[in-house]
Amino acid sequence: MSHAYQQVVLEEDSRKYVTINTHKGLYTYTRLPFGVASSPAIFQRTMEGILGGIPNVAIYLDDILCTGPNEQEHLKTLEEVLQRLEKSGLRLKRSKCEFMGKEVKFLGHKIDASGLHPLTEKVEAIAEAPEPQNVSELKAYLGLLNYYHRFLPKLSTLLAPLHTLLKKEEKWSWGAKLSFFAAQQQFGSGADTADEVELIRENFLDFAKDQDFAPALDNVVELTFTEAVKGVYKDLAVDLFGSCPRCGGTGHPLGTEFLECPHCDGSGTEVSDLCLTIDPCKKCSGSGVATSSLCLLCNGTGQTRQRGTVSVAVPAGVKDGQSASIPVGKKMIKVTFRVEESPVFRRDGDDVHSDMVISVADAMLGGTAQGQGLYGTIDIPIPPGTQADQKIRLAGKGFAHINSSSFGDHYVHIKIKNVSWNMTGTCSAVSKSIKSNSSYHTSQKLRHTSPHSMCCLFVL
Repeated sequence: MSHAYQQVVLEEDSRKYVTINTHKGLYTYTRLPFGVASSPAIFQRTMEGILGGIPNVAIYLDDILCTGPNEQEHLKTLEEVLQRLEKSGLRLKRSKCEFMGKEVKFLGHKIDASGLHPLTEKVEAIAEAPEPQNVSELKAYLGLLNYYHRFLPKLSTLLAPLHTLLKKEEKWSWGAKLSFFAAQQQFGSGADTADEVELIRENFLDFAKDQDFAPALDNVVELTFTEAVKGVYKDLAVDLFGSCPRCGGTGHPLGTEFLECPHCDGSGTEVSDLCLTIDPCKKCSGSGVATSSLCLLCNGTGQTRQRGTVSVAVPAGVKDGQSASIPVGKKMIKVTFRVEESPVFRRDGDDVHSDMVISVADAMLGGTAQGQGLYGTIDIPIPPGTQADQKIRLAGKGFAHINSSSFGDHYVHIKIKNVSWNMTGTCSAVSKSIKSNSSYHTSQKLRHTSPHSMCCLFVL
């Protein structure tokens, strides 16, 4: 319809409820406006009042579907619909109307003589959807998938692990190759008719049964400071969920006879009359089968907890408390890294800080000092006139940026002491190191130094 809501004229008593305040004063709508919470319900009741009682007609807001068992009945229905619309003063938008078609798209479905089918573009959207990265994206994907629940009756059971991730108490951690990928594989098979979809559903169940669905697990990996700097492989004992060895993953004792649930006819779902939502069947809990025999080992879940050891690749530069999802077989496990503190280094993001003690001579004259870096001994340039607590930046000598080839920086904090006879490195104008444990007297030591090093001793 053309400007559907605005074709409905409001009665005088109702207009006061849609008054708006503008910079030019108060204005009142004379026709039903868009954006009002009650507008859809008002318009739906209006259309049902106009076209109610006509057989083979479906109405959803401004979309009207007319069908018929044959051409004669269809034309009769179409004529009745057009007459009532004309009598009510409602106009159609010709460019959006389709007449006498063999098939039609209506509310996300394709309808033809053989029945109801999912739209090809919707199926492609499901099959090609990117992996959800957070709860919001997962909700959007599940909404699209559940819209076609009638074509996969046991969908609620298969997607139960994903729905679990939506609970508030569940930590978000996406497990690769879970039911998300199973759904993509099956919907990407080109299913169209109900029979083809039923065949896919059976394959879908077999595929999902082998995945051993389980929520992500939390594990802690203890690291030394050096291991966090350079990266390492660590063995980790983890609890995984595997198929129950007693029932083979079915959740029921071997030999159990499965009957179709009479409440949901094996679909595993039921429609709430109040909210028009699709919920798991209350009788069979979404399984679609009626049986009271549950496996005693797994309590009907089809899964048992099993202990195993995996090798975890710890990336260089990992931080204390940082978490990552590590693939383990067909699952993802959540790993939290705990890094011990270093007595030498202090971490700030991907930068590192340490202290360097130098003599007054080094501070005044400058030179090069050797110190400890993250990856070995490093040369630290000491500029002449260095002050106490001055920071010297060594670019690219910090922690590795994860998922990048760049590095943070190393900041050396200068500390000055009174005298140092046991120095390593070089100092400007000093030609030879002087050992503090020498048996020479001070006057003898001076003979082995340049006049400039005498100046250093004079200052001290």
